[in-house]
Amino acid sequence: MIAFLLAVALQAAPSAPPPPPSPPSPPPGPHTDEVIVYHPSGSTGTRAVSEHAIDAAVQQIRFYKPAKVIVQSHTDTVGSSDSNMALSTGRAEAVRRALVEAGVDAQLIELQPMGETAPAVKTADDVAEPVNNRTVVILRQITLPKG
Repeated sequence: MIAFLLAVALQAAPSAPPPPPSPPSPPPGPHTDEVIVYHPSGSTGTRAVSEHAIDAAVQQIRFYKPAKVIVQSHTDTVGSSDSNMALSTGRAEAVRRALVEAGVDAQLIELQPMGETAPAVKTADDVAEPVNNRTVVILRQITLPKG
């Protein structure tokens, strides 16, 4: 009889509230506020090693919802500083265009072409250093999901 009364009481009790929603899952891969796109020397295209870099940047932007996205582009020391600044500008614009085409709000993006002024690896003039041919997508003022 006690079991019967307990069963009836449990049926009349209000159900437990649903659990709170879980925070969104972070995108796969390393979690960072920077993504690097590598370019062939003298080109605004991307190297095969960077095939998924734009997608990774877009995923990070969607997850962290930054207030600003800086697209900072660099070159090696092959060529004049003026031509490298023009190349760097072209790289920044190409990455910006790819981000916007993938759905990133253009108003968030700030271009910072650096030319050969901030190499990742210091070299002498006219050295084609692959690591220096890069564009860095930097997320600023990110929002961390609660949870």
